[in-house]
Amino acid sequence: MDEALGWAVAAGLCYAAYKLVFGSSSGSRRRTVPQASIDQITSMFPHVSQAAARWELERNGGSVERAVERALREGGLPQPPASYFPPDASTSTPRPATPTPAAPVTPSRSSASTSSARGQPPSLIARMGLQNKVVSEDKGKGKEVEGAQAGGWSPNAAEREKNLRARKEKLVLEARRKLLEKEQRRKEEVARQAQGSSSE
Repeated sequence: MDEALGWAVAAGLCYAAYKLVFGSSSGSRRRTVPQASIDQITSMFPHVSQAAARWELERNGGSVERAVERALREGGLPQPPASYFPPDASTSTPRPATPTPAAPVTPSRSSASTSSARGQPPSLIARMGLQNKVVSEDKGKGKEVEGAQAGGWSPNAAEREKNLRARKEKLVLEARRKLLEKEQRRKEEVARQAQGSSSE
């Protein structure tokens, strides 16, 4: 009798742990995600739909940091599956259609972009308004822009925001410079290979 009771308790604990880890299959138990967190992600990544931001936050336990890291790593957030719809929506049919309104916004925001014709979002340079800094960097003034960054923690919120924006701009411009160098090396290698094969 004691052994049967022990097995029953163990089975109940296993079931509870399974439900806790994997959740219910009906999707009735959802984490509530604050709208402020969704707005924070969509303001950083305008090409990410609200449904994708909500779905990612529900998947990762509401961590904005993890959602931002994934968006940076993958270039955006994946769209929720067709069976997904937020708990406050009355029907599930409008939700899969949310990515389509983002496509018409893209061409009007970037004036000269061949990628906008394909429905892709504007480049990070265009979204952050760094075109002037890119032009000055291309002319050889990029080192001056990098040296203009102020560091440290400021008690003034506006100053902290300005410093954060300057650090973001520096990182974006540095990543662009490294990408251009990598592409240049690849072009030079292809040219050397082509030259080597033509001389044989």
